[in-house]
Amino acid sequence: MSHGYLTRSSTKVDPVSSGYAPFGRVDEKISAATATFDSLKTLLNNLKPESYLDFLTNQLKEIKTEQVRTRDEMLVRNRTVRETVDELAVSVIKTEQYSRRDTVTVVGLPMQENESQDDLCKKVAETLSVSGTPVKPADLSAVHRNSKHNKVGRGKPPVPRTLR
Repeated sequence: MSHGYLTRSSTKVDPVSSGYAPFGRVDEKISAATATFDSLKTLLNNLKPESYLDFLTNQLKEIKTEQVRTRDEMLVRNRTVRETVDELAVSVIKTEQYSRRDTVTVVGLPMQENESQDDLCKKVAETLSVSGTPVKPADLSAVHRNSKHNKVGRGKPPVPRTLR
């Protein structure tokens, strides 16, 4: 059939038989898959329903056994992790307690305007020495006010001090 400058060829070309490479490879793959499928089909047809059921039952038993073993392993690991966490918690508590071994909190020392750290150390040492144990400012490793919000002359209770 002719339409002006366009012509149509009546010859059909088979891409597989013509050796066109991509179609040839696809044909080979389809043939290999068909052979595999046929062999599986033959194998399944030769199986008796009882043997197939036995096979599935055995597979299920193996899966259950593996699940139980995995669960037991996870329980042991979980117990070990819990014990480790408990040991670490005890260690942290002991370390915190050790760091507080020489800490004293003093309540009742009034705040003074423009109070320096040295003045506070002297006042704390004098207060502790009244108890009968002589304390010098050099004996104190650190003196801290526990609250910076309390200002002198506001009528609030005296601020506790922590000593080291």
